[in-house]
Amino acid sequence: MRNWIWCLLFIAGWRNASFASAAGNDSTISFNRYKKEFTERLWKIYPEWASSIGYHKYDQLLPIPNVEERKKEIDFAKNELKKLQTYSFSKLSDINKIDYHIIENYLNYSIWELNMLKSYEWNPANYNIGGSFADLILLMKIMRL
Repeated sequence: MRNWIWCLLFIAGWRNASFASAAGNDSTISFNRYKKEFTERLWKIYPEWASSIGYHKYDQLLPIPNVEERKKEIDFAKNELKKLQTYSFSKLSDINKIDYHIIENYLNYSIWELNMLKSYEWNPANYNIGGSFADLILLMKIMRL
């Protein structure tokens, strides 16, 4: 579910400073910086997700699916929504408007998922950390080759 969000961000034009300088817009430069920093904070909150797509900076972190972790995820989403709302939507480029909505929708979905859907109460797969271990073991085997 989460992978499609990032695929959309890249397809929609996840751009760095090279495109920001071409646009010459301070809002664009600032928002591109925000996206990069947001992504880094996201990977830190969801290190298993980061590892699964090949970003291994936070492999040493293995969140335990409990109340504290869910609170941390909700706080993250709420804080990021506040940061996102500091940008003037009308001043963003069309590409960044798309990214804005994708990030905003993802954060709202995360809050809804934890507060309303509550799959952690009825879906035992939420507590299966075997996939994370399997990814790490596979990576270690590949690195030995």
